[in-house]
Amino acid sequence: GTYDGSIVSSRSNRATPLWRRTSAAGLRSIIFGMPLTYPPEDINGVMVAGMLAPFDGEYAHPPGLADRLRERGFVPDLGRWTQTENLSMERIEEQLALKETLLLEMLKQEEWDLAWLVFKSLDVLSHSTFSNDVDGHVAHLVGLLDGTLGKLLAAVPPGTNVILMSDHGFRVYPKSMNVHAWLLAEGYSVARDDSGEESDTPPSTRLTEQRAAAHRRRIDGLDLPRSQVLAGPCEGNFGSLRINLSGREPHGPVGFKGAETLLRQ
Repeated sequence: GTYDGSIVSSRSNRATPLWRRTSAAGLRSIIFGMPLTYPPEDINGVMVAGMLAPFDGEYAHPPGLADRLRERGFVPDLGRWTQTENLSMERIEEQLALKETLLLEMLKQEEWDLAWLVFKSLDVLSHSTFSNDVDGHVAHLVGLLDGTLGKLLAAVPPGTNVILMSDHGFRVYPKSMNVHAWLLAEGYSVARDDSGEESDTPPSTRLTEQRAAAHRRRIDGLDLPRSQVLAGPCEGNFGSLRINLSGREPHGPVGFKGAETLLRQ
């Protein structure tokens, strides 16, 4: 019913998170830094939300924990997703040291059966590294994280099952594809005859707002009743295609049979 984008949250989860299953089984969990856990759930244990958590919000459970973390200078998400945040190495090291201290305290003071701890700073730093040299400061942070891992492993009880996991890797990609331009060239998307007025709103420093504004500008520039496929803004290293489906999108010209034909193409 709309072409607008939306910011995902913990309410966007369509499957049952592991921490909800552990709580239902009477087990206690420490969930710290997990993306898409804001607003935090009332779990059996402790939850400190990660990516997309507002710094000034109630991003932790139990109530009052977020205020105590703020008093110590902790921020739940390095980066510019929801707030403007300095990404200097000094700032990253400061937050990593504080997070390490907090986690060691929780592992010692809390009763827990599951501890799920996420470190996002390496992801943020690698995204902002545009040269072909991925050593230097990136390698330095890997070393710091390895030291933190060693301290955490030393703090857990003997016999604890430990899984170390990366959600994805990083490498330089010198080329990317502008899917939106390709759709226009191939006729799957059709530009409006009039270009419209440029917005005089100053650009936001928050990435969530930047992405939403870019999405709106792209949609506003299309002749939607004649556009079969749309491409949302992305970094160019993953797909962003959406069929402009009749009955789902407000001006979608593509029926279900037409969608099957497009998918085969």
